[in-house]
Amino acid sequence: MLSPLSRPLWQFQSRITRRATACPPLARRTLRTGVLLTALALAALPSAGHAATAAATTAPTYVETASRTLGSDVIVEAIIRKSSRISAKQAPDLAPGRQRFLVEAEVVRVLAARQPVPQIIRYLWDVEVAPGGKAPKIRKRAATLFLREVATSDSMYQLVDRDAQFLDAPRLAEIARGIASDPLRARIDAMRIVGILEATPMAHGPAGDRSTTYLLATGDGGTMTATLTTTADGGQRIDLSPPDSLGDGIPVKNDSLAWYVLACGLPEALPESVVDSAARTGDSAQVVADYLQLKRRIGPCQ
Repeated sequence: MLSPLSRPLWQFQSRITRRATACPPLARRTLRTGVLLTALALAALPSAGHAATAAATTAPTYVETASRTLGSDVIVEAIIRKSSRISAKQAPDLAPGRQRFLVEAEVVRVLAARQPVPQIIRYLWDVEVAPGGKAPKIRKRAATLFLREVATSDSMYQLVDRDAQFLDAPRLAEIARGIASDPLRARIDAMRIVGILEATPMAHGPAGDRSTTYLLATGDGGTMTATLTTTADGGQRIDLSPPDSLGDGIPVKNDSLAWYVLACGLPEALPESVVDSAARTGDSAQVVADYLQLKRRIGPCQ
């Protein structure tokens, strides 16, 4: 048995056995075929912009991993036990040059889940085949899987995209686990930036420190702030205060969810309305320069 997040396999085996013994042989074969076809239809692979491969040739970026993690119901480390090729007739939407497999894997560690995960899971996997027509061998390989639940099945899952199976990637698993356990994950939807409302520059005492705080509009109608502080010796730091934050801002570090929110949400330039408002108090030069510094220190969403 796995951790409390996992459902014991014997529960599924006993359920399947009871159902099978209640049917005559021909009905059992029909039932199995029907179940498989239904699972294939329900768990049809979503479209994706990248070609599927057995294992990524390069490690995914933090942004790619964060996007997959935030879009997953379940993230697991597993050992692939077997894969069965699906015929072209059963996969009419399959892209040319690809083969589709029904993969069965044994879960060895649950990294994130909203409800219990069975020990044995199944999912569909599309792979780009080699010129000779042979698909990569994945049996007994370790895999990190980013999955969505399938409402009508306890053990069938769906890869969040065609590249969401990563073989032999323990480092990736730890990054995904860190993202999944970040306290900001529960609030990430409320932190989607849709605009900048205003900018407020401030001086901090005789030491010469100063900061500019940007008031950000979020997708759910709320607000939060991002602050760039520059010390007298030229050092800089960025703090993010989420919506309804009662304490100090969160220091923004590279490859964190706070960084992800800003890197993938801040517009390229300040809105003219914010610059015009700052110009009326003579602060436009500072708020524009500090915003350029903020964007430079955060870097691109990649």
